[in-house]
Amino acid sequence: MVSVAVAVLALGSAATGDHGRAYGSNDRPSGPAAADREVQMTHPPEASRPAPPVVPPVFYKGIRYEQDLDSAQHGGDPLSGYLMATDTTNGARLWILKIYQVAPQNIPGLPTFNRYFKRLSLVPDRDALAIEDEAGTRYLVDLSRRAVTIVSPPPAPAPETKPLPTPE
Repeated sequence: MVSVAVAVLALGSAATGDHGRAYGSNDRPSGPAAADREVQMTHPPEASRPAPPVVPPVFYKGIRYEQDLDSAQHGGDPLSGYLMATDTTNGARLWILKIYQVAPQNIPGLPTFNRYFKRLSLVPDRDALAIEDEAGTRYLVDLSRRAVTIVSPPPAPAPETKPLPTPE
């Protein structure tokens, strides 16, 4: 019975056009044409996080290497960065390899965002790929062993600055 009431409430909100928005006493639409009026936005909508960087795939020895953006659909952890290998002749997924794990924020009200590859390139004269993530951590992937090595950790955050004492 509760779910029916919630559904009716949601339908009622959609029908009136307020879509669950909380109005203050002075800004609630009123009058017979209130549902027909357009409400002007005072601020443009903001994305919860920017779109992933566009990182071109690397083609090497008949295999396409790229970040697997759907790793959770294929048994991977949704908060991890995975490298995917695909056969270029038939498009078959060959394997995925976890490059890094994203630690959850565990802060109420703050979502944990995934971290994406920023750069992906073939290492000259080696059977390896170089990957840099959005945090600036760099990895080396040995393709023959499917092994990941952290080459450099992310840059350290800037030290906290404190205001200078004021002379009295």
